[in-house]
Amino acid sequence: MRRSGYKPARPVWVMILEQGKYMHDNVSGKTIVVTGAGGGFGRLVAQKAAARGARVMLGDINAQAVDSTVAEIRAAGGVAAGAVAEVSDLAALQFLVAKALEAHGGIDVMVNNAGTMPLAMFADHKAAYPAWQKCIDINFKGVLNGMIAAYDPMIAAGRGQIINISSIYGNFPVI
Repeated sequence: MRRSGYKPARPVWVMILEQGKYMHDNVSGKTIVVTGAGGGFGRLVAQKAAARGARVMLGDINAQAVDSTVAEIRAAGGVAAGAVAEVSDLAALQFLVAKALEAHGGIDVMVNNAGTMPLAMFADHKAAYPAWQKCIDINFKGVLNGMIAAYDPMIAAGRGQIINISSIYGNFPVI
């Protein structure tokens, strides 16, 4: 039986969000390295992280695209730098991480985002095989290389997080 004028209690989390109190921004001030940041989801991650106060180091195989993303972030008041980085090349990712260490003194987050998916039917295997090899080099070896490049600096600092991004193709095979 409800009393007249009874209002159910509002959840505490709703009141906190409305007041803007006690909210922790775990991105602000962090150094985040993002691969595949010249376009698509990597670009969006870089832009959003920088907008929240992260210092971003961006890597992409396309020099124009990474430069464009860096320029956009800086124009919006963010801190960004970038380099051409072929993720299938471990030395290139070690260079990208070294640039982050040099510019910002550490690396807090490594986002392995670069990826590709050749759309070819198995019946076209002769023509598609080089594209599938490239896919494996980027999607598998690229992630491994990113983790290797970030691991030692993160262990030395006693902190760090690695985020490996996959697409829907990782969940549903396409034949």
